[in-house]
Parts: sequence; C-alpha cells; structure tokens
Amino acid sequence: IALDGDGERKGGVAEDLPVEITVDRDLSPELAKQNFTVSPLPTAITEGLATYLNDFPYGCTEQVVSQTIPSLILTGKLAPPGAVQRAQTAHEQLLNILRRRQTSGGGFKLYDEGNEASAPATLYAISYLIEAKDRQLPIPSDMEAQIINYLRSKTLRSDANYYDLRAFAQVMYLQARMG
Repeated sequence: IALDGDGERKGGVAEDLPVEITVDRDLSPELAKQNFTVSPLPTAITEGLATYLNDFPYGCTEQVVSQTIPSLILTGKLAPPGAVQRAQTAHEQLLNILRRRQTSGGGFKLYDEGNEASAPATLYAISYLIEAKDRQLPIPSDMEAQIINYLRSKTLRSDANYYDLRAFAQVMYLQARMG
C-alpha cells in the first residue's frame, strides 16, 4: 500500500484502512514530506530516493545524472505502469543537459558554465549512459563518438597518484563496457 502526504491511498492492497503511522520526531511542516510505501520489492525505495534527489539544491552534472538513475532502475522486467515512459522522459531531459555540458574533447563540465571537463562527473555520466543504452534508451551517435574519444585520450592515463590510478581503472572498465 502507498499513502500520499495527506494519508490518502495511492495504490496497493490493505485489509484495514486507514493506516495510522506515528512519527517520533519534530518535523517542520513547510519542509516535511511524508510518504509511506510498503512493498516486498526493494524498488519501493526509488520513489523516495528520486524525490530527495530532485529536491537537492545543486544542479551539477553528477546531481542531474543521479536524479535520473531511479527511473532508469525501474525499467526492468518488474517495471510498474508508466515507469518506462518516465525513464524515457527523464533520459531525454538528461541528454539535453549533457549535450550542453559536453566539451569538444568529449568530457562533461560540472555545470553549464566553464570550459573544462570534470573527470569524475564525466565518468559518472558515461556509466549512466552505458546503463541507459543497455536498457534500450538511445545515446546520440555523435555524443557516443565524443565519449569514446574522451575515454581514449591520454589525459586520463596517468599514474601520478591513487586518484589517477582509480580514474584510469574506471576508464578501462567503461571502455570494456562500451565494446
């Protein structure tokens, strides 16, 4: 069963309604959102996670990618009604943002401003795009070609420190995933 913030039933099955839930802490009504979902599937947490991520106040590349992941996860065999369409819409919106942030070298900037790609944000975005493609969501061919060029570039092939080695290992993994 799922209840919205007003205690109204959104879906599911229950023997005895209404269900009363006690919250044992002080909440600011203007900031609080109270939703309750019960499910035998772990995917039930994705709605709450998505709400939290969508309300997060920053719009960096890692954040906008993270906002899209819950809907992507729900596109599998157990997808609830409308999940695939929501994932497609979120994916298209993310592609628009990533297109604005993609540099000529194929990486992604942290925000719309600036010129330099952020390696952590780029590798995270590429990880998402590979997962999306595995779930039949398209990646524009020009964007994919630029990503491949970025992963092949020498800029991420350093062994100067542990951070560089970790990034290099991630690049190798992503290249293997892309084929």
